[in-house]
Amino acid sequence: MIIPDSVRVPIYKDNLIAGLAMYQYRASALAPAFRAFVVVVGFLILSGAVNTAIIGSNGVLNRISEDGVLPIGSGSRTRASVPPTGS
Repeated sequence: MIIPDSVRVPIYKDNLIAGLAMYQYRASALAPAFRAFVVVVGFLILSGAVNTAIIGSNGVLNRISEDGVLPIGSGSRTRASVPPTGS
């Protein structure tokens, strides 16, 4: 094992990835840098997931508005989709 059970269970049971970085470099000044690196990588992964969700939902909404499933006015405004107005 990389981290012995006697250390892993009582200290790092809630945060194993940061525990791995801290246990391997516990006597080094780089330990806080590794913990910060883990936080930054986690933030980037979650940001990518949010970005994918926003782009995906935008694509779905555009598609169903172009197909006419959503009411008029919610889709793209081209000459073919805008009803004539005025007299």
